[in-house]
Amino acid sequence: MLNFFTRALIKKQMKGMPEAEVEKVLTLIEKNPEFFKKMADAIQAKTKTGMSQEDAAKEFAQENAKELALLLGK
Repeated sequence: MLNFFTRALIKKQMKGMPEAEVEKVLTLIEKNPEFFKKMADAIQAKTKTGMSQEDAAKEFAQENAKELALLLGK
C-alpha cells in the first residue's frame, strides 16, 4: 500500500488529470508495485545515458507492451 506522501507525490505529478484517472493509476501501482519499480528503474537507467525521460518512458512502454496491456485490462 502506498503511503500518504507517495500518493501525494504521484498526484502532484499527475496534476491536471481527472481524479478518476489518478485513482486508477494509484490502484494499478498498489496492485503491481514490482512492475512499476521495474519501470522506474529502467527509465532512470535510460535517462542516465542521456535519453529524455519521455523517450525513456515510451521505449519502456514499447518493450513491455504486452505486460502493460494486461495491467490495463486491454
